[in-house]
Amino acid sequence: PAWLSISHGGNLILNKYNELKELFKDDLIEIQKKLRKWIKENENSLNRVKHYTSVDEKGVYYPDNPSNTRVGGYTYDIIHPSSKLACRIPPNGWRFSEDTAKEMLLNNNIEFGNDENITPKPKRRLDSINDRFRSVYYEDGRGSTNELTELFGGKKVFDNPKSKHFLKYLFGFIPDSKDSIFLDSFAGSGTTAQAVLELNQEDEGNRQFILVQMPEPVKADSPAGKYCVENNLPLKISSITRERVRLAVEKKELGDVTVDYYELGKPLDPWSIISSETDEDLPSFDKLAGYIWKNLTGEKKVFKMDGANKINRYFLGEYKGEKVFLLYERDLKKLNTTELCLSLPMIKRIEEEYPKSKKLIYAMTCYLDDWHKEKFEVKYINFPFAK
Repeated sequence: PAWLSISHGGNLILNKYNELKELFKDDLIEIQKKLRKWIKENENSLNRVKHYTSVDEKGVYYPDNPSNTRVGGYTYDIIHPSSKLACRIPPNGWRFSEDTAKEMLLNNNIEFGNDENITPKPKRRLDSINDRFRSVYYEDGRGSTNELTELFGGKKVFDNPKSKHFLKYLFGFIPDSKDSIFLDSFAGSGTTAQAVLELNQEDEGNRQFILVQMPEPVKADSPAGKYCVENNLPLKISSITRERVRLAVEKKELGDVTVDYYELGKPLDPWSIISSETDEDLPSFDKLAGYIWKNLTGEKKVFKMDGANKINRYFLGEYKGEKVFLLYERDLKKLNTTELCLSLPMIKRIEEEYPKSKKLIYAMTCYLDDWHKEKFEVKYINFPFAK
């Protein structure tokens, strides 16, 4: 089965037509004139539909080729409505049957010339077209680079940005996407954000985006670096990402947009934790516990470690019949010894407080063998990889 979507470019033209229809009522000549001017000005956004420039009482259409692709097409007469004479038949014959022609005539779906010497053409209606998802999509990449350069005031700050036109085309295949959230884990120049915001403006959608861009450094003498220096921005790619969103909203007049920015914290993995220089560099027990609990259960929970030196200070709660523990403290000395490892002495302490119970235990290291894990009903997970 093919993936189909309502043509995004077609929707743009249709919206413009409705706007002109409201303004000029039944003045089809003026509507068509204004529509053609608008299409020419916006043809870069009208993927594969910029030829829909004709207007009649039923709406927007383009006059299609009536000729059969090879010799041997249908031959019959189509009478011109004014001269009452048979119209010129294409050299290869008609590409549609006489019954189809009669139906098109009945529905005002054939365009006639001034007289019978001009071959009539079928009207292909704008509101009947779909985009078919293609395995190969061609677009000159220089266009995206030029658009981004123009957005940044003529300064080329990013090589080979993604095409916002392609992303908008791609997003069109998502059913009921007006309230979708788009996640881009490799944000780069921020094309996804601009594509989402422009779509919202075009169809009054409520899409949201989440962009993730590592703070990859840029050289001060590079085009991106020079822009960052001139605008007092940190020398990293994520500065360009952020600027693009701001400039797109301001220069493209994309409406009242609220964007939240967050900085990435330190990597949360065992090596980063034990290689920290001071206790203050470590995540707190409360934050790490909240992170693990959210990943495990999907729910938020606020933790506060008890100062008492008891085993229940590591207890997070119960989930699916298992008692969950996090063997962790904000203490480099303890983390670099066996004190907070899942060892035989530790599991015996836990068993004293929580006897004959299934246990899910997060710790940086485990020294229990499989026999003891089974005996004490322990499932071990090397944090922070909560699963």
